[in-house]
Amino acid sequence: MGFFSRVFGKTQNNVVAEVDQFGNVFYVPRYHKSLRFDFDMMRPEDKTCAMVACTPLYMVLDKLGSMMSRANVYVVDDKGNETTQGAKVAELLKQPNPLQDFSAFIKELEVCMKLYGFAAIKVVRGFESAFPESLWIIPNEEIRLKGNRDYLSQSDIDEVITDRYIVRNGQKHFLAPYELAIIADADYFISQDKDAYVMFNSVSDALSVPVNNWLASMSATHNLLVNGGPKGILSGESTDDLGTAAIRPSEEDEIRNRVRERYGMAGDKWQIMVTRYPLKWQAIDYNADQLKIKEANTDATAMICNAFGLNPNLFTDAKYDNQESAKKSAYQDVIIPDSVKIANVLTELLCRDNLKVWLDFSDVECLQKSKQEQANVLNSISDALNKLLAGGLITAQEAREELMKYIDINPTK
Repeated sequence: MGFFSRVFGKTQNNVVAEVDQFGNVFYVPRYHKSLRFDFDMMRPEDKTCAMVACTPLYMVLDKLGSMMSRANVYVVDDKGNETTQGAKVAELLKQPNPLQDFSAFIKELEVCMKLYGFAAIKVVRGFESAFPESLWIIPNEEIRLKGNRDYLSQSDIDEVITDRYIVRNGQKHFLAPYELAIIADADYFISQDKDAYVMFNSVSDALSVPVNNWLASMSATHNLLVNGGPKGILSGESTDDLGTAAIRPSEEDEIRNRVRERYGMAGDKWQIMVTRYPLKWQAIDYNADQLKIKEANTDATAMICNAFGLNPNLFTDAKYDNQESAKKSAYQDVIIPDSVKIANVLTELLCRDNLKVWLDFSDVECLQKSKQEQANVLNSISDALNKLLAGGLITAQEAREELMKYIDINPTK
């Protein structure tokens, strides 16, 4: 079952009839009946569905993933120099699995980390000391980690996490410790119930209200644009000696079926109803501005952006300088710190002999200005140190030690 069928359900008929406790009938577009406004963002399953249903949530996560995918990956030695000793690691990272290159792989890692608080990597290798053949990202709804409730007394990870398995099609597929790598983006805890699952907190846990508010706002907008908003009340106008006569149940059913099947605003529906029954139409009047749809949409989008550390200017028609500033802040405050977490886990997983994985964003346009600013600062510092050195106020060694604060040099040479 795909995302949309899970979220929206089947839509074979356009309209459904709802009857309240007093027998009043309301005709509701099936889209609005099936659309959910009760996503619990504490649940991984709801997070998955909400990402597809809520456009701002998808938009923000896709932006984060796309920004992370700009990373260039290198395998370097302890001096930061790329080396041929890491050729095997570099080859695997170039194509972590048959379906993803590194750009797609790291984009999905970032989305999982932000939405669920962690990303789980399935490491394919024959035995513990073997070099991995491929790396796959496990859907977060399927991975289960069971822990030791007394984890505060443990010092080894295998004593903290006791079981690792994937739940798929009702079956448990257990994993050895060397077959799984976890990249955490949030704090975690071990539930104190009988299952003792390892749970990861995420900033998305707090987004239930903005997500559901946005969905309700868009549902109101859809109803307003497509159906013209609330229509009115169709009631009987027959009279007898005692006054107004109620429509008989059989008559009510006939009118209801004809309205549902034949009359409407779109497609091949009839816009004029012809009937032998004396009916009265009472239009429902309302002020569309009171819905505050635009404001609700803007507020929900801003809250989602802020929750993930992004400036909403990234998704508006703000001035170019404001957008570039927002993008630069996103790299500095979110993307680059996340890339360090990813690189550290990949280093521990793949590298030996003082090698490490390094993710580089130096070719990202919005960061180029920062490089120019750094160069200007370095030039000013160098001039100042040369003047102090020429005046005999500091030694060459002292100058090199001060310069080391700004660039990576060996001050002893």
